[in-house]
Amino acid sequence: MAITGGSPIISVNVKGDRELQSAITKVREIGKKLETIHRLMALEAEAWIKQNFQQEGKLAKPGGWAKLSPNTIVQRRKKGGGAKILQDKGLLRGSVNSTSSSRDARAGFGDKKAVWHQAGTPPYKIRPKRKRLLRFLTASGWVSKKEVSHPGLISRPLIPSKAQILPLVIKRLDLYVAAELRKAGLKVRTT
Repeated sequence: MAITGGSPIISVNVKGDRELQSAITKVREIGKKLETIHRLMALEAEAWIKQNFQQEGKLAKPGGWAKLSPNTIVQRRKKGGGAKILQDKGLLRGSVNSTSSSRDARAGFGDKKAVWHQAGTPPYKIRPKRKRLLRFLTASGWVSKKEVSHPGLISRPLIPSKAQILPLVIKRLDLYVAAELRKAGLKVRTT
């Protein structure tokens, strides 16, 4: 392998073995199918995000997402909801999507609130918009206030880090290349 201008250049010359030459030619052809490869990568990332949601953040960080506050649980139960983290109405989870093209692969959320949960937010003030006072239920009972100092949202990682997704994408691509080589009549073993 030679490094030229910061980019690795890999050159392989094979003489004699037709099966090996055929396999290398097929791998080159597969490498040109970037749209398919990127779609597989996007689907892998989307599946990871959905599984992370199902496990309440345990894929993203050990122990999972921070637990809900008692006040949040009281508010949800009042409205008939449950205590699953970030899954009150299902809007955020339902906005998970992926796209791909010959240039890139992406997976993420259509809901803009995902950014707040991924990174967290600083503390902020909540003030009434239409009435003189805010009225809400807490774990201690009903409260009326002119203003509430919210502590901010705790970061709850929604999307995988590079270290988390890379081994999964490599495995998916390995299986894809092996299947394509088998279709071409070549003998292939995967790990």
